[in-house]
Amino acid sequence: MSLDPLNENPYQTSYQATSNTNSGASVPDGDSDLKATMRSIGRWQLFFAILGFIGSGIMLLTTVGQMFLSMVMSGSLFGERSRFIAGVIANTLLGAIILLFCLLPSILLFRASQKIRAFAATGAGSSREVFESQRTFWRYAGISISIIMSIYVLILMFVALFGFRGMYI
Repeated sequence: MSLDPLNENPYQTSYQATSNTNSGASVPDGDSDLKATMRSIGRWQLFFAILGFIGSGIMLLTTVGQMFLSMVMSGSLFGERSRFIAGVIANTLLGAIILLFCLLPSILLFRASQKIRAFAATGAGSSREVFESQRTFWRYAGISISIIMSIYVLILMFVALFGFRGMYI
């Protein structure tokens, strides 16, 4: 079997797509492999979005639980324990910020999965909307990773400058 380089693609996927029920869509009818790939991408995006929602819910429950458990264990909001309560409140605010960094990408990924699945199934919307939702998700992911990496670098610099100061005194 020899491949004709002008007519056959050696990198073409080997699976066959499901039947074509899309007659007036933006995706050409002959591109059943493209539709199957888009459906598969949509399913994976939905799966990871659901995992993100579950992780965000667990994070929210642990943050709220930690806040209430610490307040109950401290016994008082005044006196010497007020520093402890201030730390709990600061930790809760930090947990809320981290929760936003996890919840927002899950929402964006869920929206992207809905658009790509609708586009692959019925041709709803346009390919521009599909790629715009993808771009929005990846832009947010890139910006948030850049912010987190910058915070890590600042923490490492702070520890390097001030953390080892008292070790040799």
